Amino acid sequence: MLGLVVGELESGDRWRREHIWSSGRGKAMDALWQLLPHILRELDYQEDVCQEAAFVAWNHAVGEVIANQCAPLRLHNKRLIILTISRVWKQQLQAMSSQIIFKINRLLGAPVVAHIEYRIDAQQVMARRQQREEIHFERLQEMMRDLESDAEVIDDPECRRAFLRAASKCLARRGVETDDW
Repeated sequence: MLGLVVGELESGDRWRREHIWSSGRGKAMDALWQLLPHILRELDYQEDVCQEAAFVAWNHAVGEVIANQCAPLRLHNKRLIILTISRVWKQQLQAMSSQIIFKINRLLGAPVVAHIEYRIDAQQVMARRQQREEIHFERLQEMMRDLESDAEVIDDPECRRAFLRAASKCLARRGVETDDW
């Protein structure tokens, strides 16, 4: 089974990219990934911002199957700590670390992660997975204003609307009501 997961990481990325592009959502997602390095630069690579960006990039870089078996815990001094459910997953991920680091840093446009440390803690992984599914935002209006101001750096009006629609749908999936842009 892990061989299939490795195959997903190595060759599935191309299929996923082609599938996403063919579905028409690729341009919006590409615009979002292009925006992220600019945001990190503008915020002077603050560690807490880099941590959140690295967590998102981790999930994107490894894919859904692997991301469901792990949970990012912390980024400190360019060391990304990942929790995983078993020794087997830890060993498999350690073997792929350099490839994962490359993908994360490429997505973020900067060497945000230099090393990945894996720790085994199945209970924490399951708790964090459940927590991700139960995220609720308390300051929705403030978040929307922030998103709108962040979106102003996107010159193309169509890409800007796509970014705001994607953000709105993401918040809606998490149980937050928003006005549709």
